[in-house]
Amino acid sequence: MMRTRAKDPVGRRNAIVEAAVAVIAEVGVHKVTHRRIANRARVPLGSLTYYFARLDDILEAAFRSYVDTMVQAYNELLLTAASPDEAIDALVQFLHLAAGSPTRTRLLFELYSYAQHDDATAVLVQDWMASTQVCLLKHFAPETAAAVDALVEGLLIRQTLQTQPIADATVRASLAALTTVPPRHG
Repeated sequence: MMRTRAKDPVGRRNAIVEAAVAVIAEVGVHKVTHRRIANRARVPLGSLTYYFARLDDILEAAFRSYVDTMVQAYNELLLTAASPDEAIDALVQFLHLAAGSPTRTRLLFELYSYAQHDDATAVLVQDWMASTQVCLLKHFAPETAAAVDALVEGLLIRQTLQTQPIADATVRASLAALTTVPPRHG
């Protein structure tokens, strides 16, 4: 009698990806191992290679999951804004979301670091940056959109390195100053 291989439990691949996200945030991408991911996902170690040929493939899937979540949040906030002022309010909300969790901010920096050494992850970051530009271009001129995007990235970096949150009023004033074109004097 021929035995057929039992299918892996439903959701195991997702559990592995979610565990990888958690492990990256916890220990950094440089300390991620198959064993740590398997332990966190509570799956047999060998099941990781059933779904992913290499550890890099798991890391890329984990970063894709993180980016997909952040892009969705960014899009929901920015694409529903009806004016530049509402876009500024949406960016303040996004900064709260992105910088409001140590896990999310660690993942962001681990993503940027890993993208420097992994071509597929670099493309993922480039795609994310392109999608933020699409949202910003709905509200701002191209040069302003690029500057706003850079400011938001800088604020995220700064927020992760200081103990107190950046005040909403400071963020709002910085964005307003960047997006308001002063009148030209003669």
